[in-house]
Amino acid sequence: MNQYLVNYRKSSEAAKKEWDDSYSKMLEFADMSHAANVFSPIFADVISNMAGIEIFQNNGKQVKDGNERNQVMFDWYKANLQGRVQEVAMGLIFVEDANREYYAIGIPVLYEEFKKLWPNSILLPKIESALQKNIAFNKTELPEGVNILNTDSVRTFKEITSQYAGKVIFIDV
Repeated sequence: MNQYLVNYRKSSEAAKKEWDDSYSKMLEFADMSHAANVFSPIFADVISNMAGIEIFQNNGKQVKDGNERNQVMFDWYKANLQGRVQEVAMGLIFVEDANREYYAIGIPVLYEEFKKLWPNSILLPKIESALQKNIAFNKTELPEGVNILNTDSVRTFKEITSQYAGKVIFIDV
């Protein structure tokens, strides 16, 4: 768009017409409803919030953990989105799992389904990298006496401490 504004002022009438045609295409592509526009920094938030609201309205309940959330979102994307938007929305499930260090155990199953739907996706290298982090984390054996508590359904600090009375508890907030 910057080039459009700078070049438009300095150009001939023919070049201005060419820039006008390009500008309308740029605006069309930048529209969130455009099927190929997945480059907006808010895409992941918008699409996951949209799905989450509809899922909550239809089910009337929240999901119980990250695995259920990932599966429900993946299924919603599969049923309600198409084309590049579907591909990227599904791909973001894997990237988010790795970036936020959730490492949900259901990720490998979703990955296999993603590969069937999108075998030639340009996102596969990024998704496979995220998948490898997930697998490595879930294969790690913890020393005896060390536990990682799934706090997805925990509502109070006391729910955690009551399970480990007399033990040292480290919490990463």
